[in-house]
Amino acid sequence: MTIYAPAADLWTRSVLPRVVPTPGPLDTPCWIFTGALTSRGYSSVAAGKKGRSVLGHRLAIAVRDGALPGMPVDHVCMVKACVNPAHLDVVTTAENNRRYRASRGWNKGGT
Repeated sequence: MTIYAPAADLWTRSVLPRVVPTPGPLDTPCWIFTGALTSRGYSSVAAGKKGRSVLGHRLAIAVRDGALPGMPVDHVCMVKACVNPAHLDVVTTAENNRRYRASRGWNKGGT
């Protein structure tokens, strides 16, 4: 995915002003994004031309790590609207699915 504005500028201009630190399940607060959310509850930030957008948690990783990953970004806190970089891990799809199932108390069969 291409980000049309530099990631750090987009983060500072479009994400940080819309963050509300909120107690969550981890020792540090979740940074809840109060701007636009996708239908699945993830933050969505306009990123340039032609109505393109980027998910806020992926933008957080791009700013933190210097690149937008080609792998899933897992919310360790399990709060979809959280954009706190300390609450995010770049993981494989299999690991992301495993963590999701474990957070729901599901076994390997998904029941």
